[in-house]
Amino acid sequence: MSNSLTIYDSLCDEERRAIEVDIFQNTGDGRIVVKLEGKRDVRIFKHFGDVKKYRFERIGCSAASNKQAVIDHVARNPDHMGVVDMDHDFESEMIKKTSRVVDTRVSCCLASLVLGQDKQVHHLFYQRIIMDSIKNPEDRKVAVSELRKGIEELHDFISELTSARLFRGYNRRIPREDGELVERVKWSQIRDLYECITTSKIVPEEFQDEFQNFKRKYEDEINNAGPNDHDIEDALKIFIVGALGSDKLPERWRMTKAINDQLKKLQGAERLAPIVSKLAITG
Repeated sequence: MSNSLTIYDSLCDEERRAIEVDIFQNTGDGRIVVKLEGKRDVRIFKHFGDVKKYRFERIGCSAASNKQAVIDHVARNPDHMGVVDMDHDFESEMIKKTSRVVDTRVSCCLASLVLGQDKQVHHLFYQRIIMDSIKNPEDRKVAVSELRKGIEELHDFISELTSARLFRGYNRRIPREDGELVERVKWSQIRDLYECITTSKIVPEEFQDEFQNFKRKYEDEINNAGPNDHDIEDALKIFIVGALGSDKLPERWRMTKAINDQLKKLQGAERLAPIVSKLAITG
């Protein structure tokens, strides 16, 4: 008997629904198209935005940059709009070619904008992701207990990861390392952020002087940018492996879903209001 399990069958329910929308959605339904960089961005806007008036779509994956792909697409399609992450573009230089694209000013990404800047909200957000991601009650209890002990270290680690991400985008010369970050960084290493970031090649030694200058020059912008959602996910994986062991690391889809679900519980409509206003996306 042949195995009828397909890639589609193996997806979580949330991913299946997204595919169904892409396949069966009427592209000529009269709504204004708003192009976004990623799947999580689409889910955020579909949850908090006006889906009756606007059709939120992910741009096709680009080998170079999904952000640039959104900007180029909107420039070619005068009836479309776009929202992109600020990333390292603190002066919004990249979006000046068209007024129909806005960025997440002053947050580094859409998830960070929704999360806000309250440190205690961040800590609770991380704890809830851990609780949603880990199935075994005893493992969950241990992880939450360890997280409370190391929450400040986790917060600082995520901040440093996002600083490094912004610098890498700004620098554009640092080669990408193969594999996931959880394979290169141990939880015990994060107490020395310089050593951790250097030895894992997130920012190699030869770029460290530039990195430190970048952080000094853009200190206020980096502090306001908040955490990148990919850095949150990477850091929490590293924490779980440190607290429970690599065999207890949740499936990737489970943590992704936990982040998506917890973002929907935040004050997204209020925090997206500046973007909504600029694009005239009103509820």
